[in-house]
Amino acid sequence: MSFRKRLLDILHKYELKPVDLSRELGYASAEKISRLVRDEANKPSYQLIGDIIKAFPEINARWLATGEGEMVSDPKSSYGFCAECVKKDAVIEYQEKKIEKLNRTIEELQNKLNDRKD
Repeated sequence: MSFRKRLLDILHKYELKPVDLSRELGYASAEKISRLVRDEANKPSYQLIGDIIKAFPEINARWLATGEGEMVSDPKSSYGFCAECVKKDAVIEYQEKKIEKLNRTIEELQNKLNDRKD
């Protein structure tokens, strides 16, 4: 499947026109997207692929770059990510570090208490 076809699939899925997608990606002009839609021989830049992945995190990066896999990522896939999952993972990581710190504080206080008893 060509990149042009994948790009058209994205436009269709999100009911966007090239100019709408360009705005979504923060581009001043729709020319970059329109050029890819017009001619199958045109290839995207790495920057464009990265911008699409950032704007639509549910899009499978592997699919976008190569056409392999499904358009929308499985959140458990190593080729894509779920923005909600990333946020939750960050909260979990923060809480785990907080728990570790509290456990160290408890251990220090227990050691001090034991030292006083001796």
